[in-house]
Amino acid sequence: MLLGNVIAGTASTAAQGGASLLGGLAQGAGNAASAASGPASRLAQQVDPKQLVDRAQAALRTGGDPAQMTSDQRNAEIAQLLTRRVTDGNLAQGDRDRLGQLVAAEYNIAPDEAQRRLQQVEQQATQTAQDAERRAREAADATATAGAVAAYWIFAAMLLGAVAAVLGARIGTRSAVAVQRYA
Repeated sequence: MLLGNVIAGTASTAAQGGASLLGGLAQGAGNAASAASGPASRLAQQVDPKQLVDRAQAALRTGGDPAQMTSDQRNAEIAQLLTRRVTDGNLAQGDRDRLGQLVAAEYNIAPDEAQRRLQQVEQQATQTAQDAERRAREAADATATAGAVAAYWIFAAMLLGAVAAVLGARIGTRSAVAVQRYA
């Protein structure tokens, strides 16, 4: 009987530990999802429609020539093109040329040098994105493996608890019957 209580207590502790582990895994996944959505929602809140209209009007006044634009206007258009590159995954050739002109005018460098710098930054950003994706996949695989191992241990603990319960019931039933016969 004591052995059955010990086994049942061990199984209960193992099951609670497994449930805590699975709860932690789920909470970690939820935190990762909310962390990923945070910057996008903050960026969307920072967009001011009046500011967009003012920028568009200023661009129309200058004719779109980067040399005639203010530094703020060039930086705003550079940011817009880079945002489009990140969200769409690529830029059309016309947008790439425009970005090169804006960078060349903003930093007073030759257009060829601006294109070279943009390609270098693009390669670094692509490499960083690939590394982040690889690390995220590795973390997801590790989480899935931990969840699977925890599930197997929980199953083993429950199976052991069931065996202990059957043995305890069997022993308890034989003792009760034996007492009734002799009493």
